Amino acid sequence: MSFLVADECAVHPPRVPVATLDAAHSRRRSAVVVGPLRLPEPDVLAARLDAMTAAGPVARLCLDPSSERTDWARTGPAGAPQLHSIAAPSAPAELLRTVRALDDRAVTVAAAGPWLAIDFSHGLGEIPLIHTLLDVLFGLTDPRDPVSWQRYRRTPCPLRSAALKTFGVHPVRVAKLLAAQRLRPSSPPAVETGPAIEFVASPTTRVLGLNAGQLGEMRARRDAALPGVSMVALFTCALHLALDRVGITVSDTVKIPFDVRRYLPRGHDTLGSFSAGLDFTLDRTGGPAALQRAMTRATRTGRPVANLLVGTAKARRCPDGPATDTVASSPPLQLLHSNLGWAQWNGPWPFTDRRSAAMLVASDPATPVGLTVTSVGITENLWFTAEFHRSVHDPDAVDAALELLPRTVADLTRLD
Repeated sequence: MSFLVADECAVHPPRVPVATLDAAHSRRRSAVVVGPLRLPEPDVLAARLDAMTAAGPVARLCLDPSSERTDWARTGPAGAPQLHSIAAPSAPAELLRTVRALDDRAVTVAAAGPWLAIDFSHGLGEIPLIHTLLDVLFGLTDPRDPVSWQRYRRTPCPLRSAALKTFGVHPVRVAKLLAAQRLRPSSPPAVETGPAIEFVASPTTRVLGLNAGQLGEMRARRDAALPGVSMVALFTCALHLALDRVGITVSDTVKIPFDVRRYLPRGHDTLGSFSAGLDFTLDRTGGPAALQRAMTRATRTGRPVANLLVGTAKARRCPDGPATDTVASSPPLQLLHSNLGWAQWNGPWPFTDRRSAAMLVASDPATPVGLTVTSVGITENLWFTAEFHRSVHDPDAVDAALELLPRTVADLTRLD
């Protein structure tokens, strides 16, 4: 452990104010696996991890997340992020479970042969935080340079800044948002089948990788059949259709996270969690085109910012979150598709083979009946990581649905 970490924590106040939603998000965790890589030596990785931790609250790693309060303690040396050197896995997906079992720190990093794994509290942040940490570990970002953190330091209250820019500068957006809300179809209540049974947490992961050839073919079909429709909308509908085809009862309401950073003033940013999960009721007749129209309306009206404002108010009223002691014996699956775009924003990571590059991101489902599918592009490939509870949903059925995804994409982009 670097003395920098201990010094930083000693010279500043013991607690740091955080957002209400940071406390709410701290109940869930995420894990990331990246590789195959030509990794720096372990002592170099550890020193870089310590240096980012020593950068203070602006870099988030020195905070000790709590779901019970919105002023967090700074972690001491005993609880600071730590690097573990472990054996290489037989399959990269195994590392998602391995890194989570190493310890209970807010951030744990594991170097496993040519693979790097990170387990972290979602209260600290999301993919921008972990992407920054990876850039630091790979030597692309200098955590000791104040310039690295400048745009985060000037944004002490991201939600307030986004709300003022979105609705204060453009008040007409409020009217548009209310009008769009009236036009949105109401979500039918979830139909839970079977008696309530005790919920047993049993996190399970399944993955699917698509290569450059497969992606190129899918994009070409999308361009011909559904011009103007994003791959996010197409893949969300394709995932929903695949789950339905393998016999899983799935809710027609899907959740899609939107990055709210786009609503911040220029030059402002945050490494904390700043995404809004928006619900959309799928139109089976309209398909991906209808979903895309709804997503575009949501973006233009500032609905993601409003969602975070409402979510903050709800979290303040009910800080303990919903109870999850029981679940219906055959509940409808609640799909959440989170697309993280393409990684390597600030320069290439040290992959040993770009064609086999993988990035797996497993995030705890928001509810016991949820299926969180995270998609992310890395070099030439696109990876889907599905996280769910096997005590609620059949792993073989989820695996079959992922394998069916190329087929359902093709069916949704037929020209006949």
